[in-house]
Amino acid sequence: MIKGGKIVSCLKLFFLPVLLSLLPLCAVCQDDTVKPDTLTVITDFDSPPFSFRDKLTPAGFEIELVTALARELGSKLVWKEMTFDPEIFARCLDTKVADAAVASITITPGRLKMVAFTRPYFVSGQAVAVVEKAEWKDGGIVEALKGKRLGAMDRTTGEAYARENFKGAEIQAYHTPDSLARALQAGWVDAIILDEDLLSHLAAQRSFKFRVVARNLTREEYGIAVSKSNPDLIARLDAAIERIGKSGEYSGICEKWFGHKAALPPPRDR
Repeated sequence: MIKGGKIVSCLKLFFLPVLLSLLPLCAVCQDDTVKPDTLTVITDFDSPPFSFRDKLTPAGFEIELVTALARELGSKLVWKEMTFDPEIFARCLDTKVADAAVASITITPGRLKMVAFTRPYFVSGQAVAVVEKAEWKDGGIVEALKGKRLGAMDRTTGEAYARENFKGAEIQAYHTPDSLARALQAGWVDAIILDEDLLSHLAAQRSFKFRVVARNLTREEYGIAVSKSNPDLIARLDAAIERIGKSGEYSGICEKWFGHKAALPPPRDR
C-alpha cells in the first residue's frame, strides 16, 4: 500500500511525462483559429528553394505557388511558421489553427491516415551525397553505406527510407537541410540522404561541396495537406492548382526556382 505523499509522488511520476509530451503541441497550436476569407498556411521556412526567408521576407517555390493559389481562391494569405513535423501539422489542421500545410510534404500512406492531400504539385526523389573528395565504393549504395554514419532529416521520408533500407548504417537525424549539409561538411556524418532538389540547391547556392552518389531512390510526390474534415478546401485548392497549371503560371514559377519549365504532375487516384 502507498500512503500520503507517496501517492502524490507516484502520480507525478506517471503524469509528468505525458504532460511534457504535449508541450510541443501546445506551444505551436495555441494561436487563434482560422478566419473566414483567409487562407492560413503552415510552413517551416527551412527548405530552400521551396520555402525560406530572404531578409525576413517569405520566398521560394512553394511560397509563390501558395500565393498564386490564395489569389485564385480570393483569400488573404497568412503564413504560420512551425518546425517540420507532419504529426503536429495534422493536429493543428484538425484543431483549425491553420487551413493547410505546405513544406515539401511527401504524400505517403501513413500521412494519408492523418490528413487529406491536394493533387501533387511537385515530384522529387531521395538522393545520397558525400563530400566532394570522399573515397567511395561503387559496389552499390547499400553495401557502400555499411558501417557509415548517414545523416537524414528528422521525421521525413528520407529518414524512413534510410532506416528501412540501410540497416548497416548508423542513422543520425537533423532538423533542417542546412544543418544536415553542415554535418556532412564538418565530418560528423559520412553521407546524407535528402530530396534531390534540396541537395541541388544546397550545392548551387551555399558553400557546401559534395557530390551525389545515388539518385532517384524513391519517387516523392509533394501535396498540400488539409484536414480530412475540410473536403471543400481540398476541392477548391485542386481546382486552383489546375487553373495555374493550364495558364502557364505554374511552369513560370518552376522556371524561376529550378531553371526549367515544367508541367504539373498528374493527379493521383483517390
